[in-house]
Amino acid sequence: MTRGLRLLAIAGVLVALGIVLLRLDYAAVRDAVHSMSWPWAGATIALNLLSVIVDANRWHLIVRVRQRVAFWNVYRAHLAGVVGNMVVPFKLGEGARVLMLARAERLSPATAFSTMLLDRAIDAAFLPLFIGGATLLLPLPESIMRFRPWMLASTVGLLLALLVVGRWVRRQ
Repeated sequence: MTRGLRLLAIAGVLVALGIVLLRLDYAAVRDAVHSMSWPWAGATIALNLLSVIVDANRWHLIVRVRQRVAFWNVYRAHLAGVVGNMVVPFKLGEGARVLMLARAERLSPATAFSTMLLDRAIDAAFLPLFIGGATLLLPLPESIMRFRPWMLASTVGLLLALLVVGRWVRRQ
């Protein structure tokens, strides 16, 4: 990325941040902070960080099949993608994640991109499993429970598709 593009990207982020700060309801933020449960906030932060570590480890396992890489570089790239997705729309933080890993580990961007796509596919495949499991274990509203059969069926379908693709890849 050239220096001009970097400066333009930084300027865009600063303009967006300025707009957010101008439109922010500071009284509502103050009231929310004063009324929140700090133990639950701490637990949420800890679980979120654990989630990032687990996701980075999953991506690390995928990338390691292709090339030996340092977990720290994968973790930093994954974290850059998470933060980028918070700042930039349309999940464009994934691009930052790919480029950061490619640069840190001297991977080709295409290899880093394909491992990211596989990581996202695995993530998407297991989401219905977790949601379906939650509907079995937790008392959820009817608006969610009515989709339980579809979630469980999509989970079975995705697992079967993964099995078929895995066998096909193994034969190749």
